Amino acid sequence: MPLSPQQVFADYFRAVLKVMPPSVAYALGWNYSVAEERRRAFSAASGVPIPQGLAVSVTTRCQLACPGCPSTAADPTRREMDPSELRSLIAEARAAGVFLFFMLGGEPLLRADLLDLMAEATDSFFFVYTNGLLLDEGLASAYSRYRHILLMLSIEGFREATDRWRGPGTYDALMDRMALLKRHAALFGYSATVTRLNYTEVTSDDFVGAMGEAGCRVAYYSGYMPVGEKAPRQFLLTRSERLRFGLRVQELKQRHDLAFINENLDTDHCMGGSEFIHISPYGDAEPCPAIHLATHNVRQHSLVEIMKGRLMERMRELAHSLSGTDENCVCRSGLYRQLRGGEPLNSPEVRDAAPLASASGR
Repeated sequence: MPLSPQQVFADYFRAVLKVMPPSVAYALGWNYSVAEERRRAFSAASGVPIPQGLAVSVTTRCQLACPGCPSTAADPTRREMDPSELRSLIAEARAAGVFLFFMLGGEPLLRADLLDLMAEATDSFFFVYTNGLLLDEGLASAYSRYRHILLMLSIEGFREATDRWRGPGTYDALMDRMALLKRHAALFGYSATVTRLNYTEVTSDDFVGAMGEAGCRVAYYSGYMPVGEKAPRQFLLTRSERLRFGLRVQELKQRHDLAFINENLDTDHCMGGSEFIHISPYGDAEPCPAIHLATHNVRQHSLVEIMKGRLMERMRELAHSLSGTDENCVCRSGLYRQLRGGEPLNSPEVRDAAPLASASGR
């Protein structure tokens, strides 16, 4: 049975705890329970749901150009968030009870300040999604010191599938980086974008076994999400394929000593604007990385103001309307038109989104 949005992130973290040393798992579990109590109290006091997870894209820059990447092209007229702004964002979210942070790009490791920012927040947990190409002896050693930071290396299957999606030579480079992280006893896993091209391969016993041998402790699957109505949709899984995928992962859990996490593949509800929101490199508060629409910016608005905004409110209203359909994401459905300015979101708040984005790019 598909998970509810409220269950998803709790299950993410519980899965990760299973592959931690007992003392580390206890400390992280304690921090999670404290943050959850804080989040519930903060939500009740503010009258608005505080998300369980915050995705933060720290840069638009990347060495690769993968199909379907939700990252937008760099805007030379705008300035990416600096270390003090990122630090302030993370601190505010932690104070409100957010425990899980998903650090994205572009390529997040292009931010030399990223590790220091995460290292300061030992009472939180960070997933870092990286192509892995920048990892060297120094970075591998540095990341190995922290158990509240999980490196997730992007891979799409074996050599042919990965190189087809991410570029020639990427698979071999990734396997070299995994060997490096394993030597340093760093905590890491693999992240696969699940499409009709690779969904059988990435859940094969051969592939999962190979990732375990390479040192991965976590298997993270994210369904392909075309950005915008013109993005190619032929790579999408249907609802029946998603359900079969979920059953296959349940089988893998019985045979492989990894933590398995499925994002947007085991729920019929869109979590954007409720349990999860995205902050762009420029500070725009978006429902998720695949919906580039914002009416608020963290440089100008608090997390409570963002969650009370009409855009996030409307996302929460639309989330359950997808149940039982082939769509499990508002941005992939016809409902996306409503979020771009048509009824019922044709409000001054939405019409002012473009001026706000421009003004926030100082």
